Amino acid sequence: MSLPSLDEFIRSGLSLAVYHDGVLAYDSKRQALAPLLAYILKQRAATGPAPKRIVVFDKHIGRAAALLMTLVNPSRIYAGNMSHAAIEVFEERRIMFEADRIVEFLMDVASKDTCRWEKLAAGKTAEGLLAILQGEE
Repeated sequence: MSLPSLDEFIRSGLSLAVYHDGVLAYDSKRQALAPLLAYILKQRAATGPAPKRIVVFDKHIGRAAALLMTLVNPSRIYAGNMSHAAIEVFEERRIMFEADRIVEFLMDVASKDTCRWEKLAAGKTAEGLLAILQGEE
Protein backbone atom coordinates (compact mmCIF):
# COMPACT_ATOMS: atom_id res chain seq x y z
CA MET A 1 0.00 0.00 0.00
CA SER A 2 1.28 3.46 -0.79
CA LEU A 3 0.75 6.65 1.15
CA PRO A 4 -1.99 9.00 -0.02
CA SER A 5 -1.13 12.47 -1.19
CA LEU A 6 -1.92 15.33 1.17
CA ASP A 7 -4.82 16.32 -1.12
CA GLU A 8 -6.22 12.77 -1.00
CA PHE A 9 -6.03 12.79 2.80
CA ILE A 10 -7.77 16.17 3.04
CA ARG A 11 -10.59 14.91 0.80
CA SER A 12 -10.89 11.62 2.75
CA GLY A 13 -12.90 13.11 5.62
CA LEU A 14 -10.47 11.67 8.16
CA SER A 15 -9.02 13.82 10.90
CA LEU A 16 -6.01 11.55 11.50
CA ALA A 17 -4.29 8.74 9.61
CA VAL A 18 -1.08 7.07 10.75
CA TYR A 19 0.99 4.77 8.56
CA HIS A 20 3.59 2.29 9.76
CA ASP A 21 6.08 1.37 7.07
CA GLY A 22 3.61 2.44 4.37
CA VAL A 23 0.62 0.52 5.79
CA LEU A 24 -2.38 2.24 7.40
CA ALA A 25 -2.13 1.47 11.12
CA TYR A 26 -4.68 3.88 12.59
CA ASP A 27 -7.29 6.34 11.37
CA SER A 28 -10.09 8.38 12.88
CA LYS A 29 -12.73 10.96 12.11
CA ARG A 30 -12.88 12.18 15.71
CA GLN A 31 -11.97 15.81 16.31
CA ALA A 32 -9.37 17.74 18.31
CA LEU A 33 -6.64 15.78 20.11
CA ALA A 34 -8.76 12.71 20.94
CA PRO A 35 -7.66 10.52 18.01
CA LEU A 36 -3.99 11.42 18.39
CA LEU A 37 -4.10 10.74 22.12
CA ALA A 38 -5.82 7.38 21.49
CA TYR A 39 -3.16 6.42 18.93
CA ILE A 40 -0.30 7.35 21.28
CA LEU A 41 -1.78 5.35 24.15
CA LYS A 42 -2.35 2.38 21.83
CA GLN A 43 1.28 2.53 20.68
CA ARG A 44 2.58 2.74 24.24
CA ALA A 45 0.56 -0.34 25.19
CA ALA A 46 1.72 -2.34 22.16
CA THR A 47 4.28 -5.10 22.52
CA GLY A 48 6.90 -6.00 19.99
CA PRO A 49 9.21 -3.83 17.96
CA ALA A 50 8.23 -0.24 17.25
CA PRO A 51 7.50 0.62 13.62
CA LYS A 52 10.55 2.00 11.83
CA ARG A 53 8.81 4.54 9.60
CA ILE A 54 5.79 6.38 11.00
CA VAL A 55 4.04 8.89 8.76
CA VAL A 56 1.23 11.00 10.21
CA PHE A 57 -1.53 12.83 8.36
CA ASP A 58 -3.60 15.22 10.49
CA LYS A 59 -6.32 17.67 9.51
CA HIS A 60 -5.14 20.42 11.90
CA ILE A 61 -1.83 20.60 13.76
CA GLY A 62 -1.11 23.17 16.42
CA ARG A 63 1.56 23.18 19.10
CA ALA A 64 -0.26 20.64 21.28
CA ALA A 65 -0.62 18.09 18.48
CA ALA A 66 2.96 18.72 17.34
CA LEU A 67 4.31 18.07 20.83
CA LEU A 68 2.30 14.87 21.13
CA MET A 69 3.44 13.69 17.70
CA THR A 70 7.06 13.89 18.78
CA LEU A 71 6.32 11.09 21.27
CA VAL A 72 5.94 8.57 18.42
CA ASN A 73 9.06 9.67 16.55
CA PRO A 74 7.44 10.23 13.12
CA SER A 75 9.61 10.35 10.04
CA ARG A 76 7.25 12.74 8.25
CA ILE A 77 4.07 14.70 9.01
CA TYR A 78 1.42 16.05 6.66
CA ALA A 79 -1.31 18.52 7.65
CA GLY A 80 -4.22 20.37 6.13
CA ASN A 81 -3.67 23.35 8.46
CA MET A 82 -0.57 23.88 10.57
CA SER A 83 0.22 26.67 12.99
CA HIS A 84 3.52 28.52 13.27
CA ALA A 85 3.91 27.08 16.79
CA ALA A 86 3.68 23.54 15.37
CA ILE A 87 6.31 24.35 12.78
CA GLU A 88 8.65 25.52 15.55
CA VAL A 89 8.26 22.16 17.31
CA PHE A 90 8.94 20.16 14.14
CA GLU A 91 11.90 22.29 13.06
CA GLU A 92 13.45 22.10 16.54
CA ARG A 93 13.23 18.29 16.43
CA ARG A 94 14.17 18.07 12.74
CA ILE A 95 10.93 16.33 11.77
CA MET A 96 10.02 16.71 8.10
CA PHE A 97 6.58 18.17 7.46
CA GLU A 98 4.29 19.48 4.76
CA ALA A 99 1.17 21.58 5.19
CA ASP A 100 -1.49 22.66 2.75
CA ARG A 101 -2.03 25.87 4.71
CA ILE A 102 0.08 27.59 7.37
CA VAL A 103 -1.77 29.80 9.85
CA GLU A 104 -0.77 32.02 12.76
CA PHE A 105 -3.05 30.08 15.10
CA LEU A 106 -5.32 27.14 14.43
CA MET A 107 -8.29 29.29 15.31
CA ASP A 108 -7.09 31.65 12.58
CA VAL A 109 -9.39 29.69 10.30
CA ALA A 110 -12.40 31.03 12.25
CA SER A 111 -11.04 33.87 14.39
CA LYS A 112 -7.86 35.65 15.40
CA ASP A 113 -7.31 33.83 18.69
CA THR A 114 -5.29 30.84 19.84
CA CYS A 115 -7.21 27.60 20.36
CA ARG A 116 -7.47 26.19 23.87
CA TRP A 117 -5.12 23.31 23.06
CA GLU A 118 -2.33 25.64 21.96
CA LYS A 119 -2.84 27.67 25.12
CA LEU A 120 -2.66 24.47 27.19
CA ALA A 121 0.54 23.39 25.40
CA ALA A 122 2.37 26.68 25.98
CA GLY A 123 5.51 26.06 28.01
CA LYS A 124 4.86 22.31 28.30
CA THR A 125 6.99 19.36 27.30
CA ALA A 126 5.44 16.55 25.26
CA GLU A 127 5.37 14.22 28.27
CA GLY A 128 3.95 16.96 30.51
CA LEU A 129 1.18 17.69 28.04
CA LEU A 130 0.40 13.98 27.70
CA ALA A 131 0.09 13.66 31.49
CA ILE A 132 -2.31 16.61 31.62
CA LEU A 133 -4.45 15.20 28.80
CA GLN A 134 -4.58 11.76 30.36
CA GLY A 135 -5.86 13.40 33.53
CA GLU A 136 -8.61 15.10 31.51
CA GLU A 137 -9.77 11.90 29.85
